Amino acid sequence: MGELARLAGVLIDPKVAFADILIRPRWWVPLALAVVLTIAYTAAFSERVGWERYMRHVIDTNPRTQSLSVEQRERIVEQQARFAGMFAYAGAALALPAVALVMAGVLLFVFKLVMDAQISYRQVFAVTCYSYMTSVVVVALSMLVMFLKDPDDFDLQDPLGAHLGVLLDPQTTPAWQVS
Repeated sequence: MGELARLAGVLIDPKVAFADILIRPRWWVPLALAVVLTIAYTAAFSERVGWERYMRHVIDTNPRTQSLSVEQRERIVEQQARFAGMFAYAGAALALPAVALVMAGVLLFVFKLVMDAQISYRQVFAVTCYSYMTSVVVVALSMLVMFLKDPDDFDLQDPLGAHLGVLLDPQTTPAWQVS
């Protein structure tokens, strides 16, 4: 399979796609796609919504910060907004590959120890990177929603609202039920 067929196959026909990935384990295309799209999402969020607006919402809705003065809250918002963007970009560029590396190692350990599978780290790493394709779809849809919604209404913690918790009242329902 070619790379485009693999990328689509992971979502449409995963049995065939992952069998091909095990035969020829290439990992750089899905990992690069995930990293580039996540960085683009972070840039779009920074421009469209903004970290200061997001941090202000987080601070205003946190019960622990309600007792703080307005000046203290503003100082916290400024500090958090300054670092949030940097950490978001670093997370996209560095954390995605690091998580894939660690996840592949854990999976390889489980496959070898529990299942006695004859599989290499490279194969498991490739499968892990291609499994990011579902996240790529979520990020792409989240970016679309970000541009369709008013920036004040966009929720970075739940951009799609694709769960039953959106039907519950967050003020009267326990947080564990809403999530």
